[in-house]
Amino acid sequence: MSTRSTTHFVDDNCNNFAGPKPRNVMKPEAIVYRHMDGYVAGAGRDLYRFFRAYGCRAGRPMSAYDAQALAAKYVVWLAGEYTADDASPLDFMSVYLMRQDPGDIQYRYTINAARVDADGNPRVMVEERQGYGEPEVWTSYPLTRDLVAKEIRQMRRRYFERKRRQVVA
Repeated sequence: MSTRSTTHFVDDNCNNFAGPKPRNVMKPEAIVYRHMDGYVAGAGRDLYRFFRAYGCRAGRPMSAYDAQALAAKYVVWLAGEYTADDASPLDFMSVYLMRQDPGDIQYRYTINAARVDADGNPRVMVEERQGYGEPEVWTSYPLTRDLVAKEIRQMRRRYFERKRRQVVA
């Protein structure tokens, strides 16, 4: 089963509020839906790869982090990453622009284009859905390079453990 996610691009300088706001009050400038690999070791890792490819760094003018422009560049980057070598760049699938979150996402990433982290990247918060009961319960935490690396290590460990069990059986 696919792990679905959305990435909300927000800019708290452009939402008609003074000062920082909780995610649920910040209106997204753009929402990108990802049909697969939405977990931190997938989509979270890809966000850092995108930031590196885009050239996010400390000292870059804040105008470079316009939320809508950043979202457009992210979709183009994902299209390049997930299109087969011999296919047209328009033949990519599983990434869409949305007006709101679909009801079946497991992860929601919020990129604040107006704020940067210690590495000079736009600040990212992750919200992870805990089950599908009512009311919805979400856990929120910042996305960091260390968290992505830890999740990738855990995913690899689980993969090799399954392979080892298959060989033994």
